[in-house]
Formats: sequence, C-alpha cells, structure tokens
Amino acid sequence: MLHRKRELQQRKQELQWSKRELQQNSRKLKLSRKELQQRKQELQWNRRGLQQNRRELQQRNQELQWSRKELQLRKQELQWKRRGLQQKRRELQHRWRELQQRKQEERRELQQNKRQLQQNR
Repeated sequence: MLHRKRELQQRKQELQWSKRELQQNSRKLKLSRKELQQRKQELQWNRRGLQQNRRELQQRNQELQWSRKELQLRKQELQWKRRGLQQKRRELQHRWRELQQRKQEERRELQQNKRQLQQNR
C-alpha cells in the first residue's frame, strides 16, 4: 500500500512537472508566434520601403534620362550654331578679301588715271 501511495505521488509529481512543462512550452510558443508576427510585419515594412525606393529610383532615372536628352539637344543646337557662325565667318572673310582686292584695284586705277592725267597735261 505504501509502495502504491508513493507511486501515485510520484505519478502526481510527474504530471505536475509535465503540466508545468506544457505551460512553459505554450508560453514559448506564444512568444515565438508573436516574434514571427513581428518579423512578418518588419518584412512587410521592408518590402514597402524597398518598393518605395525602387519607385523613387525609377523616377530619378527617368529624370536623368530627360536631363541627358536635354543636354544632347543643347549640344546639338550649339554645334549647329557654331557651324553656322563658322560659315558666316568664312563668308565674311571671303567678302573682306574681295573688298580688299577691289580696294587695291580701285587704287591702281586711280593711280593710273592720275598718271594719265599728268601725262596728258
């Protein structure tokens, strides 16, 4: 009988231990579920943040592409302007030479006319 009583007490003790263990495990499970939920939430935030960053980067890239295109257009305009100016300069130089030549020719003619006038007198 005594042996049986001890055995029952021991069983009771073991059951209490098991109960405590189950309670502890249950608490741990709740904690890990909570942690999991928190991590899920953090991951969602991170994803949202990354999506936002991606959108901002795409927008920035678009702006940079537009800036590049604008720069190319300005560069092209400047080249055309420069070519136009170079062409005008060439034309002006050509006209200047023509004027100089005409001037020299007119001087020669004047001098010839002066000589002829002197000879005729």
